[in-house]
Amino acid sequence: MALIGVGSIYAAVSFPVVLLALYTVQWFYLRTSRQLRLLDIEAKAPLYTLFEESLSGLSTIRAFGWQQTLEGKNRALLDRSQRPFYLLFAVQRWLTLVLDLIVAAVAVLLVVLVVQLRGTVNAGGVGLALLGVIQFSQNIKLLVTYWTMLETHIGSVARIRSFTETTASEDQPREKYLPPPEWPATGAIEIKNLTASYGSNLVLKDLSLSIAAGDKIGICGRTGSGKTSLLMTLFRLVDLQSGSIFVDGIDIATVPRQQVRRRLSGVPQQPFLLKGSVRLNADPMGQADDKAILHALECAQLSRLVYDKGGLDADIDTLNLSSGQRQLLGLARALLRPSSILILDEATSR
Repeated sequence: MALIGVGSIYAAVSFPVVLLALYTVQWFYLRTSRQLRLLDIEAKAPLYTLFEESLSGLSTIRAFGWQQTLEGKNRALLDRSQRPFYLLFAVQRWLTLVLDLIVAAVAVLLVVLVVQLRGTVNAGGVGLALLGVIQFSQNIKLLVTYWTMLETHIGSVARIRSFTETTASEDQPREKYLPPPEWPATGAIEIKNLTASYGSNLVLKDLSLSIAAGDKIGICGRTGSGKTSLLMTLFRLVDLQSGSIFVDGIDIATVPRQQVRRRLSGVPQQPFLLKGSVRLNADPMGQADDKAILHALECAQLSRLVYDKGGLDADIDTLNLSSGQRQLLGLARALLRPSSILILDEATSR
């Protein structure tokens, strides 16, 4: 715009009108594109969920012959996810057309002024102004397009912010008791008339159990009998409908859930791995030194594998851990967290 104004001072008179038109177009386009972007994100979520669930249950799908059913469902979700994307693409093409028309109006105005004022304007300045008009078309499209892309992508950040601000905390008003630093000192667990559920479906009903300090207890049962659900109640991952759980005489329902999970050590059936180094995955909280981490890995029989791949700074993905080795890494994590209670979920399954 500066080059056009230098080349033809008369054309610069139209700049306020042009800027007002660009602002109006951007404001009108932004309102629509932002909503379409949110619709696009929401429409793609079921497709991604189906894809991840199909990968995790691929053997089951093949065993029951559900390939065609899931293929049809995947195509239906794919078609549905493309509708907001197509509308967003059409709106972007509309933006390009409108901006080209605005630039074309500026170019026509410039040419009219040059023709009407021939002999009074500098030929070199006119050429500079025409060159600026050509570049102005591309630059203004990029400016408005990227600005609106920034605004629409901020919608993802807005969704995260909305989640963090509107999601209720899992801590209940009664969970305010802070246990002493050494808790649990002995590790005695007593469960009295415990009933727990996932929503409206009961998974545990009127369960009572007493585990003395130092005992090693194995809970056996068929698949779906509630073994994992019982362990999840100890970590307060499943809400209790009735009954109570006492650890060293303290009702864990009165202790903040994060405190309970920090004080108890557990090894899940499928440990979750973080993107990063072996050190980060072995000690996510950064509370242990390298010597302690290496000792824990040696106890879990993973030290040789870690050494061969580059030590604690090696990326966890380069280790290519099997399911059993992932559980061993989870055991190394548990060894680095001092606790008198160690909970193993399906410890012999891998």
